[in-house]
Amino acid sequence: MERTAAGGVHVAGSDREWVVGIRERLQASVKAGLEGLIRHAELAGDDRRVIMICNHALQLLTHDLDFMDRRIEAANRVGDQQVIARYKAERNLVLN
Repeated sequence: MERTAAGGVHVAGSDREWVVGIRERLQASVKAGLEGLIRHAELAGDDRRVIMICNHALQLLTHDLDFMDRRIEAANRVGDQQVIARYKAERNLVLN
């Protein structure tokens, strides 16, 4: 086993088609569950909770632009300019 650039662990053979399929289904399931939590927090007007959930989501789905965008939108509503700048910089790193 070796470390990946994203901080995960690469296991020999983990790039096989059946493993990739399982990984993608698990990621989709996790994303759907987290999106439900985010929607609930958004409807409640709890932008700090939206940010917290997005931060947790991005620990698992490190390059998910939807979670990055929703985190930036919530941070804009909270109004902390330093945090907004950091989130935008993190998103730009993923895009480049």
